[in-house]
Amino acid sequence: MMVCIQRVQKKTSSMSLTISSSSTSTSSSSSSVIAQRQSSLVQPLCVSPQRGLHDVSTVKGQLVVLECRLRGTPPLQVTWYREDEEVLDSDDFRILQKSGCLYGKELSTLVISEAFPEDSGLFKCVALNSFGTASSSALLDVYNDLEEQLEVEAACLQEAVSPRQQMEAEYQQDTSSFGEGDDDDDFPSELPDSMTLPPPEWPDSPEEDSMPVAE
Repeated sequence: MMVCIQRVQKKTSSMSLTISSSSTSTSSSSSSVIAQRQSSLVQPLCVSPQRGLHDVSTVKGQLVVLECRLRGTPPLQVTWYREDEEVLDSDDFRILQKSGCLYGKELSTLVISEAFPEDSGLFKCVALNSFGTASSSALLDVYNDLEEQLEVEAACLQEAVSPRQQMEAEYQQDTSSFGEGDDDDDFPSELPDSMTLPPPEWPDSPEEDSMPVAE
């Protein structure tokens, strides 16, 4: 009897969100100066795509962790969605919230303890405060086994042909099929590069034929 032991791997994806207020108008009073200093420390609403969520592919039974790093003026309200349906904290989907050491930084984590193919879909993290909203999303694909995952990923890579490669393939196909089935008789024969035409020859007139020949 063969025993198959599968190593459990942790699949992690992270993102960074920034929610902040717009700049306030200046004033000569001390209270407005303090408010202006506070607002100058935060930037307009921004989501960094370099640190956003990334698509995750895994197999059945693996642990999946989605981390969302937040930065903005408290209080921050964070909500997770799967296919536009809110994900609630449960034994299967754990939602953990942790405040950072710096002001206005939080870490929201969605943990799927044991992923199944029916858990596949688009996951989105939405952060909200009094100044605006920011969100980031990622696609989770859960396959039955590693073989199925490799087959699907290989098919996706094969289909992902760049427009330039597609144009080159079409051009090669057109050039290879050019001239096939054409009848050579429909085209005139090639002419030499230089050709000298003979001078025109005029037929003898009847008068010249009737004139007597001088002896």
